[in-house]
Amino acid sequence: MNQRFMALDGLRGVAALLVATFHTRTAFQIDPIAHGYLAVDFFFILSGFVVAHAYEERLRNGMSFRRFTVARAVRLYPMIALGVLLGTFAAALTWPAPMTTVLGAGAAAALVLPIPLRGLPVHLLWPIDPPAWSLFWEIAINFLFALFLFRLRTVGLATLTLISTLVLLATARHFHSLEVGYVWSNLWGGLSRVLFGFVVGVALSRIHRARGLPVIRTNIWILSVVLLGCLAFPLSSHKDIFDLVAVLVLFPIIVVAGVSTSAEGALWQWSGRISYPLYLIHAPMLVFFALAVAGRSSTEREVVSLVALALYVAVAAVVVKYYDEPVRSFLGAWTRAPSSIRVEVRSLATPS
Repeated sequence: MNQRFMALDGLRGVAALLVATFHTRTAFQIDPIAHGYLAVDFFFILSGFVVAHAYEERLRNGMSFRRFTVARAVRLYPMIALGVLLGTFAAALTWPAPMTTVLGAGAAAALVLPIPLRGLPVHLLWPIDPPAWSLFWEIAINFLFALFLFRLRTVGLATLTLISTLVLLATARHFHSLEVGYVWSNLWGGLSRVLFGFVVGVALSRIHRARGLPVIRTNIWILSVVLLGCLAFPLSSHKDIFDLVAVLVLFPIIVVAGVSTSAEGALWQWSGRISYPLYLIHAPMLVFFALAVAGRSSTEREVVSLVALALYVAVAAVVVKYYDEPVRSFLGAWTRAPSSIRVEVRSLATPS
């Protein structure tokens, strides 16, 4: 990522940690980060901005849909695969279900597909690794971007932004919240969330390229606190209104400020590096922590929640260094290599 966007990368790590905190505190039945689920909407806006910045001109200049898809698969799939392995292992040990059911759910998860299962304690469409629901929508919107969104001119993009805003308003009004998109009853709400977030991100990227974004230079610590404030804002009877204010107004402002804010230092670079692994490994690990705190006092659950969060971060740091980045580097080199070189490498790697 370009150095000028390092603040956005660092904020992604902050958001990933807040998502993990939201899920952990909810599972432990202690005071949660009330609007922690909105971190996903922040991710969607960041994704639209970064993907458009990296690929829009390349697609317009002849990059094929296949090359785009391979590039995004190299970026996203290694951690999806690891999340599936960890989640399947956790399910095999904890689900009151036959192994065939567990393996079937694992196979669906490997394809990032929803699967409805009954009679289980996990009533989600992505039960193996629950955060993967957002990856389903992320992959879908990436496909749409490479197929036609990048071709939209200013009027078309503005029109789509307006439509996606109206759909998001309708979603919040219908469900009285934007905490939707991961079960059958509110599945379509996930489409409204990713459509708005990604399209706004693309629009902000275009405005930035045209040098039309306002310059809001601040400190990344301030932006992190503002993001935390948005997600930790207390619940009220008007949950949907706050969700809309955060997603429609506050998050785009944070992204705009992040574009022109520097984030020097190893901490923020590291924060961005571990964000994606942290997002996809914390839920399978949480399964075992949730079992450990059953019947414990609130004080004990608080302590265990801090231990869990520290362990999530530590494991994510190990995973990104020894698995995610090396595998992506290998796959990136493999997919960029001429076919003759790939054949030669394959023959060397195949046992005789």
